[in-house]
Formats: sequence, C-alpha cells, structure tokens
Amino acid sequence: MRGVRKATLSTVAGLLVATGGLVAATQPAAASRTDCPANRICIWHNQNFTPTAIPYVKNEPHLGSNSDEAHSVYNNGSVAWLLHDDDNYSRSDTFFCIRAGQYTSDLGQPAYKFGDKITSISKLPNNNCPSGAKVL
Repeated sequence: MRGVRKATLSTVAGLLVATGGLVAATQPAAASRTDCPANRICIWHNQNFTPTAIPYVKNEPHLGSNSDEAHSVYNNGSVAWLLHDDDNYSRSDTFFCIRAGQYTSDLGQPAYKFGDKITSISKLPNNNCPSGAKVL
C-alpha cells in the first residue's frame, strides 16, 4: 500500500513539473473590449474594460442599474451612438457621440469628464455625429 501511494505521489509531482504547474493554478481570462459582441455598443463599470461587458443593441431611455456607472465604452457596430447624461436621450446637457469602431477605456479622463454619467443611449441611423455632440 505504501509503495502504491508513493508511486501515485511521484506521478502527480511529475505531471506538475511536466505541465509547469498548470494543473495546479488557472487564471481567469482578462477583461477586454473584444468581449463586446458584434453590432453592439458595450459599457463597462470600470476603466480598462472591466469587469464585464454590458452590451446594448437598441435605444435605451434609461439604463436602469447601469445608469451613471460606465467608465469604459466601445462601439462594436456600424453606426454611431449618442451617450446622454440624462434620461430619454436629452440633449439639453452634455452628450457624446461615439462612431463605429471607436472606444475609450476611461470616460473620466480630463478630455471627457464623463465617467459615471451615461444615463441613456440612442443609436443613430448612420455613422455621422450630429452638431452639438462631443465626439469621443
């Protein structure tokens, strides 16, 4: 019995050495803007596209529990979107336009000062930003 246990421990130790310890520890995948599905706009609650992408495909007059939470955004679609800091797509205050393929990992940076501000989003029919919109 002792010989069998010793042989098993030797085999496990050999496997750990041969695989570089991969059996013992796995790391979660890093968050990335590429986590945003095609033809969607995605927001993330934190900078640098973390922790997980929250995708949208249509106009949202109020983002619910995601309102005033976004710090990263990626437009993985083919048309521009407007990011509003008020409900119901209001343009009376600050609003940003993000064209297809554009992104920022930090909406709070001095150039934007828009971290934790997005409350509603609206999809445009093309990739042109309207006058009055700040462009990301």
